[in-house]
Amino acid sequence: METKHIQDPDEEACTVKVDVSKKRKFYLGGGKPKHFVEASVGKDQDLKMSLVEKETLSEFHSDMMLKVWKRCRQNNIDVVDFMAKTSDGFIIMSNITHDGSQIYGRSLLHTIKSDDHGERKRDVNELDKKFINLMQNNHEKINQAALKIAEKTASAGIILPSDDPLDLILHPDGSWQIMPLDIENAVLDSAPSNEERARDIEVMNKKMWHFS
Repeated sequence: METKHIQDPDEEACTVKVDVSKKRKFYLGGGKPKHFVEASVGKDQDLKMSLVEKETLSEFHSDMMLKVWKRCRQNNIDVVDFMAKTSDGFIIMSNITHDGSQIYGRSLLHTIKSDDHGERKRDVNELDKKFINLMQNNHEKINQAALKIAEKTASAGIILPSDDPLDLILHPDGSWQIMPLDIENAVLDSAPSNEERARDIEVMNKKMWHFS
């Protein structure tokens, strides 16, 4: 087991024990690889959690990521349930795919779409088919949900990253939600313009409609 300590003045001091034998590397989005980890969290390590461990570009980025996450929570913007910074500089957060859900964002687009040679980089699975159907038949509903998130983040003084502001999480039962997951490079305490709000919607639509 690997022991880490939560380093957050707003939270009660506690430790995280990571089961190293179940640590799995994966790539999602740009930057450094991430790991799925199974961990025991809390003062007495009595809470078992499936987490994602992320190494950020710098301590500034990890601090900003945590601040943006807290700002989102304070303003009722859907984000992962748990996030913390550990004493070794990593960010740990809830694994929202542990129940079989899938994140549909820019990185998955490059994985399952047809490339220039017409070859798929992986087979389309059943959840992918649900996602494709969702995008073909619920464009306006998804657009309105994304607009609502863009308005909420704007009101909260958050500018999301321009290249990948929002992701769609599709659950095995077919339900879905939109979240800003790539928040490491978000900017706080700014007032996004109408153009920036529209950009968030446009970027998401361009990204998602490659599947339609």
